[in-house]
Amino acid sequence: MISKAKEETMQWLFQAPMEETIRSLQEKCTEIVEDSYSYLSRKIDFGTREQKLLKKVLNASLQRMIKEPIQELKHLETRQEQADYKKMVEQLLG
Repeated sequence: MISKAKEETMQWLFQAPMEETIRSLQEKCTEIVEDSYSYLSRKIDFGTREQKLLKKVLNASLQRMIKEPIQELKHLETRQEQADYKKMVEQLLG
């Protein structure tokens, strides 16, 4: 039981540097949702229900889009891979 906890802790510590990268992906999605929602709201008059539904659909769509990349980031095997992917994500998101 202790060895399992130790292994889980070591895995968490190894993945910790990627948390910032994952958070930045999620923040970018939130920013895109807000921008898209704002744009659509200016173009189309939505009721309260439609506004909530639109935000929910936009958010769910973008979260689905980044789900697999986030899973891949969590399972990188070396620090070098983590550094390479982190740099690439930062370049892509600007």
